[in-house]
Amino acid sequence: NGEISFPWILDGWYWSPEIKQLEGIEGVQILEGWEYIGWHTRPFQFVQHMYDQRRVLKSQGNGAEKALKLALNSLYGKLAQRSGWKRAGGAPKWHELSWAGWITSYTRAMLYDVLKRIPPEHLIGVETDGIYTTYNPALLDIKNSKELGGWEVTSYQTMLYLQNGVYSLQDYKGDWTTKYRGL
Repeated sequence: NGEISFPWILDGWYWSPEIKQLEGIEGVQILEGWEYIGWHTRPFQFVQHMYDQRRVLKSQGNGAEKALKLALNSLYGKLAQRSGWKRAGGAPKWHELSWAGWITSYTRAMLYDVLKRIPPEHLIGVETDGIYTTYNPALLDIKNSKELGGWEVTSYQTMLYLQNGVYSLQDYKGDWTTKYRGL
């Protein structure tokens, strides 16, 4: 009927990062799993090198770092791209939902791993790739990291959080930043 439901029992396709978060939970049963083992080279090996290059440029104040940032950010977008099929007469050149799905799963699993350790009264909001909380990240064994895939920890003096993607943050110098994604 076009309604959204959340069934207690279901089966489907799930990626390993999220499945690992379910290990040890009563009632979870994994029926089968598939693993690709024929790698000669790993896809996206170049990402670490580009990320390292960007970090160096950013530390030098070189604006070229933005080009690398946008290039890295666009990788996922091109993998998940669904538009352009009619014009191109088929799937976009870089369309690869299996890789896009794994990236999404990995990010969700990282978020879930932290979320399940934050007392609910300390949770403010969850964004696509971040968490706003009043809980001390050090108590969660999270440290500020500049490494690829690491957590960035930023503290704010004040926050006005209206909904996902719509909020204002005040740093400790008193400066405000407003985010309004999607508006």
